[in-house]
Amino acid sequence: MPDASAYPMWRYQRRFQLAADAMARSAFSSLDEAIEARLFLVGFRRDEATEGPAACVEPDGLGHDASLFATVPALADELYREDPEHRTRPADSVAQQSPYDRVLLRSWQRAVERTMAREEDAAVWRSFASWPVDVEDYRVVCVLQLPDEPVAAYYALNRDTVDDYYRVATSLLDALAEVFLTECGKALGEHHPGRSRRVVDSTISELHRNAGRGMTQTLAWVCRSYESVHALYDALCDLAATRYEGAPTRGRLLVSAREHPNVERMVEFDQPVLLEDTRAARKLLEVTSGTLCALSEGAELHGLGRLSGAYDEEREDLFVVDFVDHQAWQLSHGGQVLMRVHYGQPGLPVQPLDAGKLRSTIRRIFRGIGDEDITRLRLMVRAATRQANGTLLVISDHAAEEARRLAVQSTLIRPTVLTASLVHSLSAIDGALLVDPQ
Repeated sequence: MPDASAYPMWRYQRRFQLAADAMARSAFSSLDEAIEARLFLVGFRRDEATEGPAACVEPDGLGHDASLFATVPALADELYREDPEHRTRPADSVAQQSPYDRVLLRSWQRAVERTMAREEDAAVWRSFASWPVDVEDYRVVCVLQLPDEPVAAYYALNRDTVDDYYRVATSLLDALAEVFLTECGKALGEHHPGRSRRVVDSTISELHRNAGRGMTQTLAWVCRSYESVHALYDALCDLAATRYEGAPTRGRLLVSAREHPNVERMVEFDQPVLLEDTRAARKLLEVTSGTLCALSEGAELHGLGRLSGAYDEEREDLFVVDFVDHQAWQLSHGGQVLMRVHYGQPGLPVQPLDAGKLRSTIRRIFRGIGDEDITRLRLMVRAATRQANGTLLVISDHAAEEARRLAVQSTLIRPTVLTASLVHSLSAIDGALLVDPQ
């Protein structure tokens, strides 16, 4: 049994932190192995009359001293009083006097995040805070940190609030951070949090799908399509999974307010079609081609049209959904991919191939390889990355030997000099290509 004197917040604080940290690492590294997340706890004593330090950090080896958070309670109170939602409510309202007041909880969250933003390592780590949860004598906040460099490589929206205080996701990683911290908050609210081995009940796949839903909720909020806030992601997945006369779903959907200045409506439906009416919506997608797109504000298809004029990307209120293959679609803004979805599972956009790094890696692994072979391999790898559903290209000095070993479960071909176009064609089906570097 843990020594209570060593863990002033509550008996199982260390076990909770270790389990949550491990889950965070898995959740983010499975999207991109370069994103090595970490999580720590910070607790604030709720009553000055009780014993124990005013603020605690678990663990204490990350360089965040408890004194850093000494001003958080005062800052949270200041943010609470300045919050637009708080100012518009009667002083004697029930919500305002409740410890579960969402404005109060949100103020604590923002106070911790602002405090972390002033830290010396703020340029190295991006910090996200959960809503606080009262655990025994302490108000506890989970702080999730993501390394800035790999996260910054992915496109993200700038606007993170709607109507001044409703928080929306700016990227899939941002959405996953919110989903994960919400799960941690629920776990903190359980009896003796950390006592059981598992802290977060959701699987990694479930966390990712909920993050995908969070990303599409941004569209619904921005387009004021409130009825589609919780349904848009699954409706798009259902559309991508529905064939029309045996053909996979392909087409383009523009998501914006109905009267967007950069959307030219060419056909208006007399009766809009709900996106959740999968068969009818899928049939209408079949007529989209080239610049002709289906139009939606998030809940229903109301016509056909096209992009028009020069869109001001700072508006962040016009999004594109491309259905690229069976059960495969992607969400974009301003020509930048925000999220790719394959068989209901969201993923990050494919990063542009770093030709210099690839060339260096090939030289390091295959000693003595010539420039011509390096160029050929680089073009083959680039062709493989363009597959809509991904593929596997295995480059080995022992390719011929390995091919013979796998002969029963593969299709052998005679030694052939592969070109980029041939690689793209051969990798269109499930499986892997085995290639000799020469």
